[in-house]
Amino acid sequence: MSNKREFEPIARAFMAGGPTQLADRVLESSLAEVHHTRQRRVLLRAPWRTPVMNVYAKLAAAAVVVVAVGALGVYLLSPGPSSAPVGAPPAPSAAPSPSPTPGPNAVPSSGPTTPPLSGTFTSTRYGISLAIPDGWTTEPGTEAWDGAAFPNYGDPSVDLIHDPVRQGDLWLMVTSLQAADPGIWPQDQFAGSGCSSTERVTVDGISGLIGSDFTSTDCSVVFVSTANGRGYQIRLYDSSGLPGYDRAWFDEVLATVDLRPEDAVD
Repeated sequence: MSNKREFEPIARAFMAGGPTQLADRVLESSLAEVHHTRQRRVLLRAPWRTPVMNVYAKLAAAAVVVVAVGALGVYLLSPGPSSAPVGAPPAPSAAPSPSPTPGPNAVPSSGPTTPPLSGTFTSTRYGISLAIPDGWTTEPGTEAWDGAAFPNYGDPSVDLIHDPVRQGDLWLMVTSLQAADPGIWPQDQFAGSGCSSTERVTVDGISGLIGSDFTSTDCSVVFVSTANGRGYQIRLYDSSGLPGYDRAWFDEVLATVDLRPEDAVD
């Protein structure tokens, strides 16, 4: 293709053979036609742009779009921020505490405080039988009871049933005699004692008297007389302070009593 320097001599030679000026009507007609003629746009291209570079640009733009879409998806699918402060270590999970292992001398939290009434004592001298605590020791009387109320521990006129460890601090005793007036005998036994209040109690189907204030050792006793005039004394003595040997426990003992006046020997 010719450049500008090659074109100019040709144009001068072409114009040299003809008129060098246009007629006024031709010039005016040309100017009017120029304003009404639609011009074709020419796309300008930078001389350094090439089709290969356009393809690279499209690939780069597509890569940018893919990266942007991926980052947006990760942001939308990620869980919300934790309420824990930034930089704070994660809270340790609470481990279940092991159950304490009872030691060899551990005391059970519940259970009976008194031994079971699994033993039986029968008095051949005084004609009575009753259940006694398991493991307790019995010492039958060797002499007849003279009727004096509240015999002491170790008195030979009573049948003694006692705890083998506490002995004189925790014991039961039974005794009987032929009463002169069975109707008033229980009241007479309480008269003049340290127990000022009594109440009715039934022993082996027979009505008797028991002390109302069972916390006093003078009231933890029962007097009952049978129809044939045999009077019985049944007493609980507890100065050991152990729990369980109360009125309820004594009632359990009385519920097992079997009065046998016909078997008495004195």
